[in-house]
Amino acid sequence: MLKISFYIIGLFLFSICKNVNAQTSIRNFNLQQYQQSIKVSFIIATNQYCTGYQIQRTADINGEYSVIYDYPSICSDVIEPKSVIYYDENPIKNVISYYRIYVAPSAYSAILPITYHEAPELGYILYSNPTNATFKIKVNSPYAVSEVYNNTGRKLLVFTADAAGMIHENIEQLPDGIYYFLIRTTDNLLIKGKLIKTN
Repeated sequence: MLKISFYIIGLFLFSICKNVNAQTSIRNFNLQQYQQSIKVSFIIATNQYCTGYQIQRTADINGEYSVIYDYPSICSDVIEPKSVIYYDENPIKNVISYYRIYVAPSAYSAILPITYHEAPELGYILYSNPTNATFKIKVNSPYAVSEVYNNTGRKLLVFTADAAGMIHENIEQLPDGIYYFLIRTTDNLLIKGKLIKTN
């Protein structure tokens, strides 16, 4: 009788686990640069179960993923969706990283890309230099103001960084040549750099 009871319980648990994993649903998977980390957030839907999850990351979309966080416990909730937030405090800097959620034993979320921008000692990162149309400058200061000058010192353009310290602008209207920019940060730092416009 005892063996039969254990057998029935085992079948019941196996049946639940089988259905649980098949029904797992990851929703609202999102990545965001947040201060000195990448904020990873997602929701496990109501009545969707899992036997634990991993947050995985790679810098090569065709390469192997590394596990940066492992939550091995059952994460079911039959009443409300389960919201998960994790901060990757050691992100890969200044390259595209790819994140995904793995739910045991075989379910994966969509793959999301993000670049963690960090300005080096110069105080800025300049993308697409030389450029024929657009350029991006990343500074470690929100709402910094950038002024673009020609080689005679004449101010031609003024741009403002967004809340993340990113300036993304079009200079297609300028003739080819060498230009200089001066960035004034919100903490009163002055950052100087050179930009080349070509066809």
